Amino acid sequence: MPLQNEELERFVETFGGALLGFFIRMGLARVDAEDLVQETFATAWKRSDSFACEEGNDRDRLIGGWLNGIARKLLSNFKRKRKYRNFAEGEIEEIPDEVDVQSELIIRMRTEVQALPNEQKQLIETRFYDDASTIVESAKKLNVSPSTVKRLQAAALENLCQ
Repeated sequence: MPLQNEELERFVETFGGALLGFFIRMGLARVDAEDLVQETFATAWKRSDSFACEEGNDRDRLIGGWLNGIARKLLSNFKRKRKYRNFAEGEIEEIPDEVDVQSELIIRMRTEVQALPNEQKQLIETRFYDDASTIVESAKKLNVSPSTVKRLQAAALENLCQ
C-alpha cells in the first residue's frame, strides 16, 4: 500500500532525526546531511507506489529499513559526486573503499539491533553503546539480575547471527 500524506508526515517525524544523525555520523556537514534527509523523503514519496507492505505491526520497521536503503544509496551517490567534483577541481580526495564497507556494516548492524525485541535491544544498547562494559554494570543499569543479562545477551546474539 503506497504512503499516504499523513503517513509520510508521521515518518518524517519518526525517522527524520535518525536519518540526520546517520548522515552526520557518516561524516557529512550538517547542511549536506539535512539536504540528504529531505532528498531521502522526496525519493520515498516518489517511489511509494513501489513499496508493497500491508498494514501491521512491522510496517514502521519495514519502512524504516526501506528509508535506510534509500539513504545509503543517496549517501553513496553524494560521495561519488563529491569525489568527482574534487577531482575535476584538482583537489583529489581519496575515500578508501574500506571506510564505505565499514559504514555499511555499521548501518546494517544498527538496523538489525533496532529490529530486536525491546529487552534485547535495551541490553545491547546498554552493553555496547552506553559503556556498561560488564554484565554486573549492565544488570544494575537495567534493574535485572546478572543471569537475566546473560540470557538476554545470548538471545540477542543468536537473533543477530540469523
